[in-house]
Amino acid sequence: MLWIATLSCIVYARSGKRWVAWAAVGATIVGWGLLTWGLVWRGLAAGHWPLSNRYEFALCFVWAILSIYLLLEVSWREREASPFLRGESIPKAGLPVVVLVIALLVATYALLRPAQERLVGGLLPALRSPWLQFMC
Repeated sequence: MLWIATLSCIVYARSGKRWVAWAAVGATIVGWGLLTWGLVWRGLAAGHWPLSNRYEFALCFVWAILSIYLLLEVSWREREASPFLRGESIPKAGLPVVVLVIALLVATYALLRPAQERLVGGLLPALRSPWLQFMC
């Protein structure tokens, strides 16, 4: 879904058609929703917050990037989501493309982790804190 959203932002930057921008935001929302569902499922399966290894942390970081971006889209009601994109040298869809490319890079890093690290497992001894268990 992030690939579809990124490509839609690039097409919007070239064509300027509003429906393409809405398609990009829609694909981002669907991707965010699927990622949220996956992280909740993983947390319930593991019995703790999904932040115990680099794979889980990278996915949570992608979720945070998309959450902040979507909050800016909703609150500012623009496709640009940044006051710094008002200049003429920057394409209209510049920030969404940058945000989605960063999210794609972090997601790619997560997916390229070894299969053993992607398995749901227990917490490392250093992370077995009563505070983490209290928050679950």
